[in-house]
Amino acid sequence: MRREESTSTARFRRALERYELIRKRLAPTALPQSPGDLVGLLVSGEGEAALTCLPDMNLPDGQRWASLATVILEPATSAARILDGTPADSGSRPWRHLAAQRGSDTGFGTR
Repeated sequence: MRREESTSTARFRRALERYELIRKRLAPTALPQSPGDLVGLLVSGEGEAALTCLPDMNLPDGQRWASLATVILEPATSAARILDGTPADSGSRPWRHLAAQRGSDTGFGTR
C-alpha cells in the first residue's frame, strides 16, 4: 500500500509541475492567437516538466511510453490538423489537414 501511495504522490507532483509550467508560460503574455502558437508552448526543454512523453530507452519493451501524435481540432471550421510526432517535431514534419465536407455530417475530406 505504501508504494502505491508513493507512486500516486509522484504522479500528482509531475502533473502539478506540468500545470505550473503551462500556467507560467501563459502568464506574461496574452493567450495564443493561433493553434500554431499553442503548439510552441507545449515544447518542454531539458530540466523542465515533460509536456510530452518521450520513450525512456532504459526501460524494457512495453514500458517505453511515447507521444505519437499532436492534434489540433478547430471546431469553428470543422477541421483537424494531425502531426506524426510531438509538438517539438512541428517544424520538421508535415501536418495532415482534414476537414468535414460541407453539407455532410458524416464524411471527412482531405485538404
